[in-house]
Amino acid sequence: AEQNPSEEEISQVIFYSGVSTAKEITDISGRGVGMDVVKRYVENAGGSIQISSVTGQGSKFKITMRKSITTQIIDGLTFLLNDTYYVIPLKYVIESFPPTPQKFCSVYDSVEHIKRHDVIIPVLRLRELFNPTASHTRPQDKGILIVIDYNGKRLALLVDKIVNIQQVVLKQLKGLQLNKDIFCGGALRGDGYISLILDVGYILNNTSLMLEGVHNT
Repeated sequence: AEQNPSEEEISQVIFYSGVSTAKEITDISGRGVGMDVVKRYVENAGGSIQISSVTGQGSKFKITMRKSITTQIIDGLTFLLNDTYYVIPLKYVIESFPPTPQKFCSVYDSVEHIKRHDVIIPVLRLRELFNPTASHTRPQDKGILIVIDYNGKRLALLVDKIVNIQQVVLKQLKGLQLNKDIFCGGALRGDGYISLILDVGYILNNTSLMLEGVHNT
């Protein structure tokens, strides 16, 4: 009450958590997804949002994005493999669970599969895919299996450890010498390092080729 805020400061009130623009207030007003979420997403993508309002006429919202239009914010599952962090877009993840030897089986010339909920799912060991010179010993009780789905196709990825689930900014890969088909971009982490993001669509559309490559190494 003692302050004399400017018009710009007053307009920022709409971005406060819990604020409602409903004409009539109820016990649940302001408890949905509000403008604070919009502002957070815009700022996480490196942009800003401004409001200009005229009483009786309406308001204008100006969103400025400083980054490339190809920038996306996604929910990602971060996992660890060979002391390196990678990300899978969360929307493709069905479940994760620890492997047990009893669940493994071989189908089609010894290609590994896992039985889960009475469904047989092929297993791709990412350690062997990323490092063809990796040891040929294949423990069946180490790591964690992540089941992914793309257009009805499923695959179980064997990784070392799941780290967390977080929102990441997806950026295109430029100037890096790597298999860009397997990765759809990179995510800048809080410590300044880049985590590569798996291209789930490419991996599942080329599962047979990748399993054959791993099996032949």
